[in-house]
Amino acid sequence: MERLKNNQIEEPFFVACITAYFIQQISEDLQNQSKSQFRDLITKFQSKSPLTEKQIKTSKLGLWGVFDFLINYMSDLEDQIRAKAMAICGQSYLTKNDKAQIISSLVMAIYPHCKPEFPKNFIGNFLAKLLENPIKLGIKYVSAKHINRSISISQTLPIGNPCEIVIR
Repeated sequence: MERLKNNQIEEPFFVACITAYFIQQISEDLQNQSKSQFRDLITKFQSKSPLTEKQIKTSKLGLWGVFDFLINYMSDLEDQIRAKAMAICGQSYLTKNDKAQIISSLVMAIYPHCKPEFPKNFIGNFLAKLLENPIKLGIKYVSAKHINRSISISQTLPIGNPCEIVIR
């Protein structure tokens, strides 16, 4: 929201529409319990990577858990859904600045769920600060790769009506 207020997104209407369709499609998928692709992938991940009660309550998987979940289980489906949202909006192109803003938002959203826990002392604080930038850089790299993949997929899909969002 702050970026929108500061007018740092070049195509805020299309970015908002793409995001809205993306979230709407995920929500619809999760509501359809019998045919949900996301539920199936989450169940598959949980069966191979049992979560501790603490991880479930705090939504913290740790760096490798988040990497495994997002890359090995969710990335293909997420790329497809993002591409579909872009095609529905008739916007199979994002400006360089818009991509940077979306990637920045993904980094800010993902990092808190995977940052390592260290003791709250000088050494722990130092290690946390030392690892923060490389982890964020990795998230940024992977996010950029998937945004670009979604863009290329969306260019092969039929274009829909420009952003006629139906909120249920």
